[in-house]
Amino acid sequence: MFLKAKPVYPVGISDLMNNGVAFAASVPQAKEATLTVTGASEYLICINGSFLHHGPARTCPGKFRVDVLPVGNLLTEEKNAVVIRLITPRANSYSTLDQPGFLQAEVRSGDTVLAATGRGDDFFAVTQPDHVRKTPRYSFQRTFVESFHMTPETERFYSDPASTPFERLPLEILPEKTLIPRGICYPVFEKKTAVGVVRTGSAVVGERPAMPPKREYNPDPVFRCFTLDEMEENPVLDLLANRLTPDETPSFTDPRSFGMKKNSFVLLDMGQELTGMITMEIEAKEDAKVIFSFDEILRGGMIQPLRLDSAEVASAVMKKGTYRFRTTQAYSFRYLMLVTDGEITVKAPGLDRVGFPEITKKLASPDPDEQKIYAAAVETFRQNTYDIYMDCPSRERAGWLCDSFFTSRTEYALTGKSRVERAFLDNFILADSFPGLPEGMLPMCWPSDHPNGNYIPNWAMWYVLELAEYEKRTGDRDLIDRAKEKVLALCRFFEQYENGDGLLERLPAWVFVEWSMANNLVQDVNYPSNALYAGMLDAVDSLYGVKAYAEKAEKIRKYIRENTLVNGFFCDNSTRQPDGTLLLSGMRTEVCQYYMFFFGVASEKTHPELWNTLVTAFGPDRKEKGLYPEIYPANAFIGNYLRLELLHTHGLDGQLLAETKGYFLYMAERTGTLWENDGDYASCNHGFASHAAYWLLAIRGEA
Repeated sequence: MFLKAKPVYPVGISDLMNNGVAFAASVPQAKEATLTVTGASEYLICINGSFLHHGPARTCPGKFRVDVLPVGNLLTEEKNAVVIRLITPRANSYSTLDQPGFLQAEVRSGDTVLAATGRGDDFFAVTQPDHVRKTPRYSFQRTFVESFHMTPETERFYSDPASTPFERLPLEILPEKTLIPRGICYPVFEKKTAVGVVRTGSAVVGERPAMPPKREYNPDPVFRCFTLDEMEENPVLDLLANRLTPDETPSFTDPRSFGMKKNSFVLLDMGQELTGMITMEIEAKEDAKVIFSFDEILRGGMIQPLRLDSAEVASAVMKKGTYRFRTTQAYSFRYLMLVTDGEITVKAPGLDRVGFPEITKKLASPDPDEQKIYAAAVETFRQNTYDIYMDCPSRERAGWLCDSFFTSRTEYALTGKSRVERAFLDNFILADSFPGLPEGMLPMCWPSDHPNGNYIPNWAMWYVLELAEYEKRTGDRDLIDRAKEKVLALCRFFEQYENGDGLLERLPAWVFVEWSMANNLVQDVNYPSNALYAGMLDAVDSLYGVKAYAEKAEKIRKYIRENTLVNGFFCDNSTRQPDGTLLLSGMRTEVCQYYMFFFGVASEKTHPELWNTLVTAFGPDRKEKGLYPEIYPANAFIGNYLRLELLHTHGLDGQLLAETKGYFLYMAERTGTLWENDGDYASCNHGFASHAAYWLLAIRGEA
C-alpha cells in the first residue's frame, strides 16, 4: 500500500500519555495526487490550513487500516503544507486502543512519491504546538479532554509549518506494521454552524471546586490518567468555578458572527444533535481563555456538562490574535456553550460534521410523524457508523456487541450492503488474542482495552447471532469460516457453566439483560440469559452444522417452559438453595417475557394467553395506565426493541407503527436522533436505536 513510506515516531516518547505530535511536509502541485496514511491512534489532516480528514478506521491491536485520500484538488499552491495532527493516548479506553504511536504516510502522483515518512526530511515532526498533554480523562470509556494553548506561531504552523520556530523532533523508523485496507466507505465531512442563540450572560469566576463530582475524572487506577496535581489544564474545574448568570433576553440573535465581552458566556443551538470536530474562527482581542461545553439536551435551560458521567468540555488559552479553532476528536451535541474571560469575536461556530455518507433511500409514508422518526433513525445511524458500529458518538464511541446486532440490520436496510458490519465482525476475527479476558470469551466492545478483566458473557452470544444473520444477508462464507475457531472456543467457555439441567448457572462477570430491574435478577440461574444461550446454540448449528448444539438448545427451552411460569408470566431467575435445589425468585420482568418469545421458548401457540396480554396490555403507555404493576417494566434497550420486533414478525404492523410513535417520536422532536433509554438521562444518540428505520422501511417501503 506504500511505495516508500515507513512507520515513524519521535525518539524516546512513545510511552507518554496523551501525546500530541504534528507531522508536516511541503508538497508541490499535482492534480492526480493521493495521500496514503495510517497511524496510531487518531489523526486529523489539514492541507494549507484546511481540514481534509479524520481517521484512521479502527481495528484490532497490531493491525492498521490504511486511508487512501485524493488530494490533488487541494494542492493548489507551488508549495503545499500537509499537516497531520497525531494524538496517541497511551491510556486504556473503550474508544481507542492503548498502543504505541506511529505515522506512516506518503503523498504520491501515480508512481512518483512526492513526500513520504521515513524518507529523509520529507516529513518532519514537532510536539503538537497547541496541544496540552496533561488534562483530565474525558470519561471512563474515552481518554482525555482536549485543551489547547494557542499563539500566532501555533496558528501559522498549519499553513506554513516550515517557517515556525518549533523544535523538530528526531524520528526513528519503526518495524513494519501489519497493514490492511480500510475496507469500508469513507466518512463524509460537512461544515455545520449554529442556527440559534439560546442564552447569553455573564460568567463570574468563583472558587474552584477541589474535586470533580464524578469518579470518571479521576478513575479507577487500572485506567491510566493524570492526577489532579499533574494536570496542566483542567477545563472541568475551570467551568465549574464559573457562576453563570443569564441575561433576561439574549444580547444578540445571529449565531454566525458575534462578539463576547470579558467574563461572559453564550449558549448556541445547532438545531439538532450532530457529531464532529468543534470548529470556529476566534479573534482574541486580548489574551483569553475560552471554555467550550456541549451536550445533547438542556437542563433548566442550561448545559449540565457532567450529565453523561463524562466531561463534555474543551478549552483554549489564546494569546491575542486570530485563530481557526478545531478539536482533533469528534463530539456529539445539539447545544454548544462558550465561556470566556477575555474579549473575543466568534465567526461560524459549529463543527466539521463527520458521518456515514448521505442515505438516499426515502421512506414511502404519508405520515409526518413517521417521517420524523425515520429521519432521526437515519441521523442516528450516520453519526454512529463510519468506521465501526458505535454505541454512541459522545460518552464512549465504542463498538459494543448486541448494539451491533440491531445496527447491522439498519445498515443493510438503508444501503443494501453490509460493509461496515463485515469490518466490525472481522475486527474480532483478526485479533490474535483478547488480553485480560478468559480463554474463549469475546470482549463486550471492540476494539478496546479491558485491563480490569470485565466482560459481558451475554454480549458474546449476540456476536454469534449476528454472524448467522450476516451470512443470510451476504452469503459471505469466507468470514463465517474464519470465525469458526473463535465461535467454538466461545461454546467451550460456556460449557463449563452448564448445570445438570443443561442451563447456564452462576455466569461470571457482568451478566447483562437490560437496563431495568431485570439486571438485578441475573443469578444464580437467569432465564433470559438461558433463552439467549439457546438462540446462540441454534445459530452455531446453522453456521457450522453442529446438531448437538441444536439439541442442547431445545432442552434448555423445554426446561424453561416447564419450570419457570409464575402466575402466567415467566420468572426471571432461580437461586440455588442449601439443599441443592433451585428455587424460583418469583420476580418477573417485562423484558423476560420478550426474551422467551424472541428466542422460541414460548410462542403465541404454546402460550396464547400470555401473548395476548403482552400485545394488548403492554407497550409505551402501560405504566401510565397502571396495568400489571407487579411486572417490572422494560427499558428501551433491549426490551422495547424485542417487543417491537415481535410485533413485526407476528404481522402486527399497524400496532408496531403506533407504538413506534409512542417510543420514538418525542426523541426525534427533541434531538433529531434516537436515544439509549426511554428518558434523557443517558445518551440521546445511540446506534442501535437506528433500528427504527429498519421497521419503517419493512412496513412502508422505499419511496
